[in-house]
Amino acid sequence: MSTDRIHYLLQQFFHQQSTPEEKEELALWVNTLQNDEEWRQHLSSIWNNYEPDEKIDPVKADLILGEILGRHKKKPQPVQDIQPHYTPLPARLMRWSVAAAAVIGICIVLSVIFFTENPAPKRVSGTHHLAGQRDIRPGGNKAVLTLAHGSKVLLDTAYNGSIAQQGNTKIIQVNGGLLTYEAKSDDALRSSGRRHEAQHSVSYNTLTTPRGGQYRLILPDGSKIWLNAASSIHFPTAFTGKDREVKVSGEAYFEIAPNPDMPFMVHIMSPDGQKEGTVKVLGTHFNINAYDDESVVRTTLLEGAVAILYKNRSMQLSPGEQAIMQGMDSIKVLKDINLSEAIAWKNGLFDFEGNDIQSVMRQIARWYNINVKYENATTAHFMGTISRSVNISEVLKMLELTGAVHFKVEGRTITVLK
Repeated sequence: MSTDRIHYLLQQFFHQQSTPEEKEELALWVNTLQNDEEWRQHLSSIWNNYEPDEKIDPVKADLILGEILGRHKKKPQPVQDIQPHYTPLPARLMRWSVAAAAVIGICIVLSVIFFTENPAPKRVSGTHHLAGQRDIRPGGNKAVLTLAHGSKVLLDTAYNGSIAQQGNTKIIQVNGGLLTYEAKSDDALRSSGRRHEAQHSVSYNTLTTPRGGQYRLILPDGSKIWLNAASSIHFPTAFTGKDREVKVSGEAYFEIAPNPDMPFMVHIMSPDGQKEGTVKVLGTHFNINAYDDESVVRTTLLEGAVAILYKNRSMQLSPGEQAIMQGMDSIKVLKDINLSEAIAWKNGLFDFEGNDIQSVMRQIARWYNINVKYENATTAHFMGTISRSVNISEVLKMLELTGAVHFKVEGRTITVLK
């Protein structure tokens, strides 16, 4: 099949104009390729020379995105795996959807990104950013665990198994991306005569992710926590007393194990160690975004109920609501928010929901561990969904396709140009 024909078939699919016969032809072409490297070369060549014929309507863009990713922007279901997961396309395109996750899936997402202020996309080469230098890879599963006595353990994919024993709790790393705390039950402690000792031997650990890192944690009570890049959580190795209390900075997603007799308390901390607010939970799913370079602290509730305690005020959230904490004692509640956007990072995605370039670049900077400078930055706002598993060049190419922004890359410093 000629490159021109492949180009045509891809463009038809991009714009949701493919006939059944054209989709069949495209699927058959994929199936005739001998190996993954061959289709990667074909698709990369096509994408590097591809330019949409027209700006895609936002409604159509969302429909295309739903077809490619097999999802729609509705209330998400809890996801156990922090790595991105895509529902495959129909059976005849199964091989394509799996193989093309690194190329076509990204390319189509790139093609449907649009911004709110520029009248029409402009042609960009998409390759000039990284000429003469290595691409910047995405972040991954890495963190540092600080134990009670101050020693630090580097967590990455190189080791699985038991890390330490603290009191009656064993710390285990699983699959290089999950840390679990397994405490002996009260029955086991009673049988060993050590229950009283356990109540007085609780120590505290801190799990910290760097820029370009993420990690998962299962606490002794079974609560599950996802940490985004440049974040930390300070927690006990066993929960005793009336409350289960932890301290968080940065961004984290929580799935709290229910326990009506012992509420879960999340204290949101600023970089200087001051408490920004508290989220009181019985058993629920929620996300906290409390980065020091963001202007507000956001708590988003997906399931259950939480109470927000901030300064001298208290507010209860219902599912689908987001509390914004800012200023001396202000709590603002937003209703019917886009939950997919709030936890996109946890599901392996960037989701720009009308974000300005500064907000977009803050997210990119944390995940790719880069520095950002601005020269005549655009005032445009961006919308779209991008995988966090691609190299930074793909993300920059996508943003440049809007025609609203350009970039200059020097080492790990990216300059934003209008």
